[in-house]
Amino acid sequence: MGKGIKYLIVVIAVILSVIAVGYPLISIVLLLDLILFVLLKRK
Repeated sequence: MGKGIKYLIVVIAVILSVIAVGYPLISIVLLLDLILFVLLKRK
């Protein structure tokens, strides 16, 4: 029983850390994409 709860906590922690790391990366990529789009449109 204790093992299952421990496993669940580990899984939740991993998911949260992936979201915490991945979300800024995704927003940076989207921002760069937007900047490139604007620069290409100007030319």
